[in-house]
Amino acid sequence: MSAKEAKIKATMERTQAIAYLEDVLKSLKAKKFTVANGAESLSLEPGPTVRFEFEAVQKDDKESISLRISWRKGGDGAAQEPPLRITTEPGEESVVKAPPKSRG
Repeated sequence: MSAKEAKIKATMERTQAIAYLEDVLKSLKAKKFTVANGAESLSLEPGPTVRFEFEAVQKDDKESISLRISWRKGGDGAAQEPPLRITTEPGEESVVKAPPKSRG
């Protein structure tokens, strides 16, 4: 099966980037992404467990973050405790909470 994809790499105002991220959050909460790029579109349905990858980099005069969220169709892997806090200020409480420990 061939892969279908839609992506964007562009320079834009921060407010526009925020709007894209808000759409991603809304779709993730709804468990349904419909992504269109011109006439091409694809639908994605994340399961209850996703793989979350986040990277922050400072190098000379450039700073960046990279974010990737992926999942297997119909998959339900075990949730892991998040090792990273993301906040606006040092020492601020993160909104991310560790998942409940499973009893095995």
